[in-house]
Amino acid sequence: MGRNTNKDQISIIVPYYRHQMQSIDALHNLKTSVLNVSENSKDKPIILAGDFNLPHIDWNNNTVKTGKAQVKHHQELLEFIEEFGMEQLQLKPSREKQVLDLFSQNHPSLVKSCNTLPGISDHNMIVLDTDLKPQYNKPKPREIYVYKKAKWEEIKADIIKFGADIINSNTSVEDKWTNLKNGIETTLNLNVPRKITNKRHSLPWLSNSVKKKIRRKHKLFSES
Repeated sequence: MGRNTNKDQISIIVPYYRHQMQSIDALHNLKTSVLNVSENSKDKPIILAGDFNLPHIDWNNNTVKTGKAQVKHHQELLEFIEEFGMEQLQLKPSREKQVLDLFSQNHPSLVKSCNTLPGISDHNMIVLDTDLKPQYNKPKPREIYVYKKAKWEEIKADIIKFGADIINSNTSVEDKWTNLKNGIETTLNLNVPRKITNKRHSLPWLSNSVKKKIRRKHKLFSES
């Protein structure tokens, strides 16, 4: 992860994947999207990165190799990068001997280095050292239902009652949906306990078995 010497610096990151059989319209649409973003964020660094599946470009000379397929696609990408004042910094093969994964920036001085490393797929990883620091949005505590302590018999009885009322009512589909939603929310609030999530233990990969091992670890540590 890089660092940002200017805390007020905001970068726009545009991830992209192009299937090798996609028409040139996909690149036109990408150009339109980046144009809209750049007009609303003038002078902001724009990063364009991803797997473009366009291997027939000589990035050292910014030319399309002759006698290759999809010449117009390759030329469109070159013109697009040039039009937005970008520099394509990822020059090493990312799959076999082909440069498929690209990293372009309109503020190349923010990138200190760009390298590739073996990845977990058939593509190499692109590793960069930059003067950029991502901003993380910390998850806020939220209220959740504890369904294992729910009063299911009461919930079933409530649903049967308000369900019959909804079916027999002479109301519109929208009103029936609203009444159904409100009925479910009401019975859940009455019959299911709630709690505030703990930031540390509300992560999706922390299953009950993992939490049990964490508690055991803490117990053994306190006893040592």
